[in-house]
Amino acid sequence: MQIFKNRPLALSLCLFVVTAVFSFRLEGTFKLFLLLAAVVLLAVVLTVAVVRRRMGRRLLLGALCLLCVFGALLSSFLFFQIRYRDLQENNGKICHAEGYVVERLSSAAYYGHLRVHVTSLNGKAENFDAILECAYLSSLQVGDRFEIETVPRAYTENELFDEENFRLAEGCLLILTSSSTEDYRILDGADTGMRTLASKLNTRLSYGLRNRIGGEAGGVASALLLGNRTWLSDDTSLHFRRAGVSHLLALSGLHVSILIGALEFLLRKLRIPKLARAVLIPLAAIGYLALTGFAVSTCRAVLMVCVLYLGFLLGSRYDAFTALCFVLTLILAATPYAVLDISMWMSFLAAASIVIFSPAIASTVDASPWKNKLPAPIFSVIKGILTAIAVGVVANLALLLFSAVVFGEVSLASVPATLLLSVPVELLMILSALLLCFSFLPLVPWLCSLLGKLILSVADAFSDIQGVLLPTVDMLTQILLVAVTLALVLVAILSLHKKRWTLLPLAL
Repeated sequence: MQIFKNRPLALSLCLFVVTAVFSFRLEGTFKLFLLLAAVVLLAVVLTVAVVRRRMGRRLLLGALCLLCVFGALLSSFLFFQIRYRDLQENNGKICHAEGYVVERLSSAAYYGHLRVHVTSLNGKAENFDAILECAYLSSLQVGDRFEIETVPRAYTENELFDEENFRLAEGCLLILTSSSTEDYRILDGADTGMRTLASKLNTRLSYGLRNRIGGEAGGVASALLLGNRTWLSDDTSLHFRRAGVSHLLALSGLHVSILIGALEFLLRKLRIPKLARAVLIPLAAIGYLALTGFAVSTCRAVLMVCVLYLGFLLGSRYDAFTALCFVLTLILAATPYAVLDISMWMSFLAAASIVIFSPAIASTVDASPWKNKLPAPIFSVIKGILTAIAVGVVANLALLLFSAVVFGEVSLASVPATLLLSVPVELLMILSALLLCFSFLPLVPWLCSLLGKLILSVADAFSDIQGVLLPTVDMLTQILLVAVTLALVLVAILSLHKKRWTLLPLAL
């Protein structure tokens, strides 16, 4: 397969990603040393090119790789060692902050947590998100502009929960605290930016969708279509996690591809020219991204859609793996803290598995001896079904490996539950979108409720299986995980003459 063959840009971009992942926890002095080393090596490569009076393919690849390594180190240093450290130095000190409310995260009778965007800190213009913790039920609503006297607090950490990683993954760089309603004052003029308006619209649409469908099924529909999990109960979230299908509730490429596919189908039926579709679909994808809160996993899918259609408009050949590496590099360069976003990595791993292994799986099915024994239409249907199942298994295999490393456990029901729920989830998303656009349609709320209850029943059934969660801390399981990971990597990067080797990770 050799995924990096004739893909120098993909190789250099992967080096950027690897460097960004392994460097974000390094000390600033060591990062500076690595930055200096990268500059020296790059100077050596350029000097060799000047002496030879030509830039060969190897020298060009070396220069690209060193540039990407340098860029990843520089981005990580500027953010973690300068920007983030400067903000954390305010912990424990009285600060004056101004900003506006982006989202209400949680509230009860005696406390409230809000996501806010800080525009000024101690008289200095700023531009970052933070968490506002109130020791009372705050009256602040989404879009309210405020000023507050606050004492930012340090992150807490214990064996079960690393608050710093959790908040950083959300893009919140500081935790502001307020002990009394006298600490803040609401300013005149609510924020009317796109982000605030999108948040309000998302809340309104989610509430309406949940009420039209009703019950927990309405909460599932809101989570799947709009990424709003406000109305999901703790029991439902637990059942989805035990069944290994929590990724279905986190907006990602799966959800974007379903909606984009449905929109593409509709536009084709309306006989919209391909050139017009190449403009309308990316715009619709960007609008959906804004509506759902710019989740990083959704950004990945939307950016890939934009790259795909931009390539069509420019008449360029689209390479899915290079596009995937480019989008991931773009996200990590713009938001270095995204290396801690678990949902982003799950989205990219699943997409990379599909991009890398689907061609080999399709060719393996083509090599089947049944190809010449069955009628072409029947074999075509069987090939499509087998390829879809195998690709789904490979994508979930990557997620299982990731879950084993990050969470220390995997759900044995993840693959079968995901395969069983894929069709109901797709139908529920499409029908929910129709219900939002045309609330007067008969039977649609009933069908959405039926599909939501089916999804909940399947998740509950798999969750109730005794021993469905497998700890991954014992030696045998860790050896198996290493073997599967090595098999995936070798199958991806080596030139295998026999395509059946592609099935090795599945067998493991």
